[in-house]
Amino acid sequence: MERLNDDILHLPWYYEVEVAGTKPVTVSPISGERHRARIALVLSVLKAVAGGTLTQKRVLDLGCNAGLCGLECLSAGVSSYTGVDASHRAIAQAIYLFEDRNIAKERYHFVTSDIFEFMHKACGEQWDVVLALGIVHHLPWYRFFEFFEGVNTLCADILILDLVLATTSVAPAFQLFTRDTPHSQNPDGKIVIHPTKGALASLMGRLGFDAVIIKPCFPKTSAFADYHRGNRRFVVGCKKTRLDALASLQDDLGDMRLDGIPFKALVSACFRKVVKRIWHG
Repeated sequence: MERLNDDILHLPWYYEVEVAGTKPVTVSPISGERHRARIALVLSVLKAVAGGTLTQKRVLDLGCNAGLCGLECLSAGVSSYTGVDASHRAIAQAIYLFEDRNIAKERYHFVTSDIFEFMHKACGEQWDVVLALGIVHHLPWYRFFEFFEGVNTLCADILILDLVLATTSVAPAFQLFTRDTPHSQNPDGKIVIHPTKGALASLMGRLGFDAVIIKPCFPKTSAFADYHRGNRRFVVGCKKTRLDALASLQDDLGDMRLDGIPFKALVSACFRKVVKRIWHG
């Protein structure tokens, strides 16, 4: 068993983490600063909408990787945490990490599973909070809506997403994009769906969620470039809990962007060019 643990420790980890007194090699091209900031935002949003306390909240994390967000959720007082990931290595690392941190085993549960298989086998079980951070934009295009239907059955109240959005439309739309790298939830398929902010808010509304698109106040560094361009956002949906506490973080649904440029600014620039061309013959 000790040999197995040593093997897990020395395998590449996706996220930067300290475990067993050392920092394993990480393979994520994204900085530890980014991951820490994302997790901190999730916890602050959860505490804000839950009125400052997370006690008695059961959390489900779809695409949990090594469970770093789960560690923070448990530290914040949630009653239980369930992490699901299709990667055997990620789940083995998560279990190793939680054991290293001496987390009581009755407070957490990890499942190695495709998230759609997990949804089908959940048998009506629900969680107070469902997290899907950085997973939706990896799903095959033909399973995008299936994912939201499944999440709707699993989520009793609060849903938090972190996903890539389409930024090339001035009207609500679900756009198809080609991806270049494989993912455990989409090893063969290359086409994915990116919704616009308006389309996503409308979809969640039809499923019974009040939804807010969050514009994070992350540092203006290259680690957060996609958030600053506007094509990646956090989305919070609630079925029961009010979202008033998130008003200051809410993004403008009408501020569609084309290649990182606000649409209104782009139209204004085009109009000036047309006028200039007419004026000068």
